[in-house]
Amino acid sequence: MSRINFESFQSDIPALSKVWHELALWVSEHPDITFLDPRRLSIELSTVAPFDLARALMAMQERGAVRRTYMVRDPEGRLLAEEYDDYDKIPPALPDRLAHFFEVEPSNVVPVYQMEKASN
Repeated sequence: MSRINFESFQSDIPALSKVWHELALWVSEHPDITFLDPRRLSIELSTVAPFDLARALMAMQERGAVRRTYMVRDPEGRLLAEEYDDYDKIPPALPDRLAHFFEVEPSNVVPVYQMEKASN
């Protein structure tokens, strides 16, 4: 069973029914995932319109089912483990997986939606 009640969202916002179905399926196929990465979802849920995906994630955030935070991708494209509740709290430089520091550019910052502490 999903940590997020997609059936409730389906009932409340039926216009996004395809998104709710695809998200529910994706979350069930990735039981160890603790956050939703819009970039990854837009690639893996290729039949879902990006605008509809964004609307769904925002609705989930507004109802407390997810919490938006920020993560940083290293120069090789890997997400670092640290998450930040506030964009302005992201340090100007961070270590990559080999402990080499790199400058954090806005393009390295990824908004993600945490699921582990949220409920709806």
